[in-house]
Amino acid sequence: ILSAVSSFLLIKFKMKTLCRSLCTEKLSFHKRVLPANLIALSSSEGKKIFREALQRGGMESFFPLSEQFITQSEPSYCSL
Repeated sequence: ILSAVSSFLLIKFKMKTLCRSLCTEKLSFHKRVLPANLIALSSSEGKKIFREALQRGGMESFFPLSEQFITQSEPSYCSL
């Protein structure tokens, strides 16, 4: 019985520790850091590229497409 109680207490301690770490860390699919090899649209370089493409007429589909954008309600289902 003592072994079962100590195992239970150890599991309870580990669960509390895990819960605390999960609650303090911001684990999310949203607002992740963009990989270094990509250019953020909101960066000065991204805006420059966008402006150049717009001036060349290559962004005509962007506006109607962006009006249809809806964020994924369950990011963990991405690519399923």
